[in-house]
Amino acid sequence: MDVGPAVNVQSGGNYSPLLFSESNTEVLKSDCIVLGLGALYKSFNSYVSRTLLIDPVDQQKSTYKKILPAMQYHVLQIVD
Repeated sequence: MDVGPAVNVQSGGNYSPLLFSESNTEVLKSDCIVLGLGALYKSFNSYVSRTLLIDPVDQQKSTYKKILPAMQYHVLQIVD
């Protein structure tokens, strides 16, 4: 297994929605950090991205609580 085409870390309010974007040069801030890691096994490529909310405000918590059930539902659809 090899590291895939991109590993990226973004922070500081300057985020790129592109799948294989490069890390930005902002100093990591304790608000929101976006991490992405790709992996390559034989001819299979996979990419995982995570958003870490550090000490989120109430609006971020509310949005997360609304989106989480939809994400869980779609993950179960893929697995089943």
